[in-house]
Amino acid sequence: MNPSQPAAATAAGARTMKAAIYRRFGGPDVVRIEEIAQPAPRAGEVFIRVMASTVSVADHRVRSRNVPKGLVALTALTLGVFGGLTAKAFLGMAAIKSGDTVLINGASGAVGTAAIQLAKHLGAHVTAVSSGANRELVESLGADSFIDYTAADFTAVGTTYDVVMDCVGNAPFARVQGSIAPGGALLLVIADLRGMLGARGQSRRSGKLVTFGGLKLTYTAGDVAYLVGLAEEGKYRAVIDRTYNLADVVEAHRFVDTGRKRGNVVLRFP
Repeated sequence: MNPSQPAAATAAGARTMKAAIYRRFGGPDVVRIEEIAQPAPRAGEVFIRVMASTVSVADHRVRSRNVPKGLVALTALTLGVFGGLTAKAFLGMAAIKSGDTVLINGASGAVGTAAIQLAKHLGAHVTAVSSGANRELVESLGADSFIDYTAADFTAVGTTYDVVMDCVGNAPFARVQGSIAPGGALLLVIADLRGMLGARGQSRRSGKLVTFGGLKLTYTAGDVAYLVGLAEEGKYRAVIDRTYNLADVVEAHRFVDTGRKRGNVVLRFP
């Protein structure tokens, strides 16, 4: 649900707002713009006026229930990502330092484009994996090397990396373990249930960190301030593919469903 700024008060005095809502799972057409009651902040809470949001891959997965194997039931409860914050949280788990080598699988998406920039800021050598059409984009964000997944399999090249970050969901440990340097890490931004359940055992047996984040992914005001600071210094930029108005939210969902978005799809409120 994406609420917009508050609307005028109703005759009864209750304030309302517009929101993009779906009440059943399905395609983009299940999303509707509705007028709902504006929530009232309780003690210790504040009401935030949202000027813009995004339609993300997480929104697509929740709405369509197109999720990794074994996780369908969980989508009815909760699922979501904030690209920049998610990238920061995962990279933080690997304790990346200057000179480390990082491969980002799915480097042109919202999380991937953020991860490139944050890893570079930490001093890492970044290899981006994406389609050839996105090479210019990821290199403009700081990627040092590029692999076109339509032309080469990065796991078959023989190169090892200190950190492999999978933002696609097609790089489980069994496939990429040979591409991870001793003591390195596999960061599963997207993983199926089997990958989640096996992460701890794989870490213990291999001596390589395998993590899907889970409850470890916590975000603080300090994390937001960190990203804002980088943006103000010109060291981080949010990649925006397209921008839609709230009234066109269905079209925004249709575009995200194509799987071809680069970076973020922004939803702007009136």
